[in-house]
Amino acid sequence: MTRRPLMTARRLFVAASLSISVLTAACGPELAIEEIAGEDEIPAQVTPQSIPSGYYSAASGKTGTDLLVALSSIISAGTKSYSYSAARDKMFADLEDIDNNNEVDCVYTGRVAKNVSSTSNANTVRMNTEHTWPQSLGARGVAQSDMHHLWASDNDANSRRGNFPFGVVKTVTWTAPNPDGTPPSKLGKDDAGRTVFEPHDRTKGDIARAIFYFYTRYYRSRPSDFTLSNFNVEEATLRRWHESDPPDSDEVSRNDLIFALQGNRNPFVDHPEFVKEIPDFPDR
Repeated sequence: MTRRPLMTARRLFVAASLSISVLTAACGPELAIEEIAGEDEIPAQVTPQSIPSGYYSAASGKTGTDLLVALSSIISAGTKSYSYSAARDKMFADLEDIDNNNEVDCVYTGRVAKNVSSTSNANTVRMNTEHTWPQSLGARGVAQSDMHHLWASDNDANSRRGNFPFGVVKTVTWTAPNPDGTPPSKLGKDDAGRTVFEPHDRTKGDIARAIFYFYTRYYRSRPSDFTLSNFNVEEATLRRWHESDPPDSDEVSRNDLIFALQGNRNPFVDHPEFVKEIPDFPDR
């Protein structure tokens, strides 16, 4: 679920094992990417777009590897890419300002920052841009500015998460503030002794679906430094979070806004059942 109570009006500003060989055969360059270099070229006003008729028709009836490949092709074709600075500005100004009041809240702590309408504003109130799939593990190039996995985050929480995988913390080394009174995000060791970051309950599903999107979108094209080192640790936990925290109307609306901008959707928000229909994501 999303981080704040559901708003009454949203602004219209932008805001079975699997066969490795099938995916490997489909590897190649980016599919029909339209590079848009200039920040000024991002539309200032966009009407959110819901799922077009037939958008997922190529995935109909498919499961496992076949479904994964079909979804990858669907969400990679005909997309638009923007500069990182422009994508961050739009994320703060529109995607994260759900009430159109220049306030954004941290994906990990719920801390609300006021007077935020750009990356520059966000920096002054100690808000950063979180990549749910870390930049150092493959969020490079087009993937760096992909808004489906970008979120506003408190500087300290962002730094604490770093590039650690998500997981269930059993031995806590750091606990986030919890201004909204919900169980806080934590950093620490999991049952296997690995350092993991556990977000608070209200965003666990959102984060899981962002990671599943990123895997599906970039697994075949593999940006620089792309690695599954985190994902192979996270996958089972992310599946549980996806089930326990399903998409709500705010997450669907965010998906509609990003679709209006980038030209692609997060299929696991539109069709949560796709996660079960892909029983295992290839781990290499």
